[in-house]
Amino acid sequence: MRDGKLLLMRRAHEPWLDRWDIPGGFCEMDEHPTQTAVRETREETGLEVEITGFLGMWLDGYPDPGRTDEPAVTLNVYYHAVPVAGSAAGEADPVEAAEIGWFPVDDVPSPIAFPHHAEAVLEAWRAAVKEGRTLTPLPDLPGA
Repeated sequence: MRDGKLLLMRRAHEPWLDRWDIPGGFCEMDEHPTQTAVRETREETGLEVEITGFLGMWLDGYPDPGRTDEPAVTLNVYYHAVPVAGSAAGEADPVEAAEIGWFPVDDVPSPIAFPHHAEAVLEAWRAAVKEGRTLTPLPDLPGA
């Protein structure tokens, strides 16, 4: 988040091609979810961020190319983050993001990717912003 606006990226691949999405991705082996959030944001948007709080966790399904009958179950972990001082969003990774943009709390574009859980994530984020709950303790943050 920057100046009350949320950074989103338009997906450049399936699933949910061309829909706006919250930057993120899969954890590497032995990678803490906060490290994944920082890495994926940098890889997808060019922006260096600092995690400032925990938003929540949501379950969803992710299409598994190895299976056609049902998606893989994913646990999606969301954090609040702000740009590191002096950092600005750079070029979006064209493999991941067709474009990036900053959106006000009440003007997030739709349709959004991963609607089965992303709508609830955005509602929780809006409530946290309006109630001033974007800075929260992170007792399991590596190096804290």
